Amino acid sequence: MRRVLAIASVLVISAFTTASATAARQGPAVANLTGSQEVITTGTSTPGTSLATGLATFRLSDDGQALRYRLSISHLTGIFQAHIHVNGAGVNGPVVAFLFRSATPLGEVNGVLSEGTITADSLVGPLSGHPFSELLTDIRSGDAYVNVHTLPNHPGGEIRGQMVSGDEGFKASLTGSGEVITSDSSTPGTSLATGRAVFWMDEHGGTIHFRLEVHNITGVFQAHIHLNGPGVNGPVVVFLFKSDTPTGTVNGLLAQGTFTAADFKGPLAGHPLAELLTDIRSGDAYVNVHTLPNHPGGEIRGQLIMRADEEGD
Repeated sequence: MRRVLAIASVLVISAFTTASATAARQGPAVANLTGSQEVITTGTSTPGTSLATGLATFRLSDDGQALRYRLSISHLTGIFQAHIHVNGAGVNGPVVAFLFRSATPLGEVNGVLSEGTITADSLVGPLSGHPFSELLTDIRSGDAYVNVHTLPNHPGGEIRGQMVSGDEGFKASLTGSGEVITSDSSTPGTSLATGRAVFWMDEHGGTIHFRLEVHNITGVFQAHIHLNGPGVNGPVVVFLFKSDTPTGTVNGLLAQGTFTAADFKGPLAGHPLAELLTDIRSGDAYVNVHTLPNHPGGEIRGQLIMRADEEGD
């Protein structure tokens, strides 16, 4: 047995674990949705202009024949449909499963948009009449995405996220809207960059591994874990990335590594690793990515929220 800790952005929280060791090895599928991932179509305005965000999470059933899903949205108005489509990142593709449908576009949504179950009978378009395993193959190969469509301006999709399959550790979904105004940072929420920080603890509980990915962000010079709740700035306690020279545009992996209690800074220096875990459980920790010249106080940020499970290896 090993301890698994799942953390996601406070704005779009939803993490599912499988009910059996077999399903656990399959891992849940997750799609982080942003406007910057949309692709231009004749029925949508230019992608990347929406500051709305979303998170779609999926859990595979014990028999591998169904996906339970939950789709959460923040700051999005006019939703009339949401689907799973098949194709790779940066390319539009056909609808294969409906996640939401409404005859009347919705008002602003901040929370759960829809939840339910997908089976082979739910599949449409090119997967209609095909076995459920074909959808799972598309997801595992990176050829499936979730798209949320709005009216009147984004019928082709306002926010979109490629589906990612795998074991879940902790993670933070980062957006500009998570930032808080500081004296040396421009107004939060103006960045279309996104990021995802994933953390997992070793079997002995003394080391945390991490991987930090960012997209459409330029000038990164530092990234950290800070302590404080949402909407409030706090001190640095762990460095995740540091560079004397700001980076160029980053689309992918920014940093990966490990840290222990010996790496703690600021108010946690000299304290045990358990204190950071306590802060995370209480919602008092976040990941922040800092850029120059315009966002030294932070360009994208994601609150960390923990759920502890026991899963078999």
